[in-house]
Amino acid sequence: PPRAHRGAHKSALALFLERGVENVTVDDIAKAAGTAKGNFYRYAADKRELVEALMAPLAEAFDGAFLRCDGRIQGAKSAAELTPAYLGLAMELFEAVRVQPDAVLLWLQESRAPAVGARAPIADFNHELTQKTVGLTVAAHKHGLLQKIPPEVSALAVIGAVERLLIAYLRDGLF
Repeated sequence: PPRAHRGAHKSALALFLERGVENVTVDDIAKAAGTAKGNFYRYAADKRELVEALMAPLAEAFDGAFLRCDGRIQGAKSAAELTPAYLGLAMELFEAVRVQPDAVLLWLQESRAPAVGARAPIADFNHELTQKTVGLTVAAHKHGLLQKIPPEVSALAVIGAVERLLIAYLRDGLF
């Protein structure tokens, strides 16, 4: 993207992390990017489209990682063959977090707020991530890797733990 486009994205992301998506205006973003408000609309129709653009690289990285993991799981003949699939997923997701820590923080910060307006793309990302995680957990159950706990409960427990670890790492600097 052009430099002005990247500048608006970087400025918007910083403001969103500081004040929350709904508390930042297009005027705020333009001012922080050092451009006129009219220039904002050359790159995005509205704040929601900007949030979609900010989340798109992270969503693409996560989608690809889940797709590759699912392919490896579908080909697994035993529970032992699942371990490399899940480890591969973990490594790919870690790389996405490493490359785009601020987008991850935005997701973690905004995903529990009402899914309205400019926050809707984040809620959509969160919903898709949850569905994919449950799907992979169902596969682990089918292969006998996990038992007794319903897949939805297992998946949500993992998601909650990972989210808390990411906050501790990215925001709180605990690692």
